[in-house]
Amino acid sequence: MKTSYFWKATHEPISDVKYVSISRSTPPGVQYMLSYESLMPGWDLVKLAHDQDFSQESFEYFRKAYYSQLDKLNPEKVYEDLKDCTLVCFESSKDLATKKKFCHRRIVAGWIEKQLGIIVLEETREKEKDLIVPAIYRS
Repeated sequence: MKTSYFWKATHEPISDVKYVSISRSTPPGVQYMLSYESLMPGWDLVKLAHDQDFSQESFEYFRKAYYSQLDKLNPEKVYEDLKDCTLVCFESSKDLATKKKFCHRRIVAGWIEKQLGIIVLEETREKEKDLIVPAIYRS
């Protein structure tokens, strides 16, 4: 299991990778992509993050609410379903590394790490080899 974002999955895809959307919406051209609905945050959380321009306050609320959603899932089943996949949503790796934005795919990474002890890396390319996109843990 890895994580990435739509632009990379559609413009610089790795040929043997199975990309899976965990977003409520998708950009044009990715209708063919598989999705995993139980990892999709509610529209209220997505709207909050965007309306508050990804503020620290919206991040704290989003993280708490999204972890509550994850707590209702079986982490072993989620991992078994997605272990050979790359989970995607909208925010770029660079925006996450610079903390310009936050995203739920890295919250999923933190959840899997804490629940199962499995490290979930962000998919990178050679030009991004020094980019660090940390998992997001429960506070």
